[in-house]
Amino acid sequence: MTEKELILRDLDHARAAIHVHMGETSREWHPKALVSRSIENYRWIWVAGAVVAGVIAVRVLNPFRPRKNERDISGKVATNRTLAALVTSPLIGMAKKAAFTLIASRIKDLFPAPTAAPSQSPTEFR
Repeated sequence: MTEKELILRDLDHARAAIHVHMGETSREWHPKALVSRSIENYRWIWVAGAVVAGVIAVRVLNPFRPRKNERDISGKVATNRTLAALVTSPLIGMAKKAAFTLIASRIKDLFPAPTAAPSQSPTEFR
């Protein structure tokens, strides 16, 4: 082999090695892989963050004390029907339904359906 052919062969080997390493790197740094590794390594931090986010969402979307309308002469508590409440009420209902559907499908995936035993003909019992 000439020197030029050796250099071209080495170049092809180097390109192949780079291609392999780029594939490994792209799999390792894919966002789904990063998040799943983070959840595996820092499970309790993710749980605590979800609890804090849930508490904040509940506080913002559904205040615990309804506000009293000061102009109401009878003193009855007025309902808080703001634009945010009108918009988020249907969205919360859709989100609940989607969450329950997702949870049900994940639970079904965890417990596979039992397979039926092969039927035996009467001649096999003799």
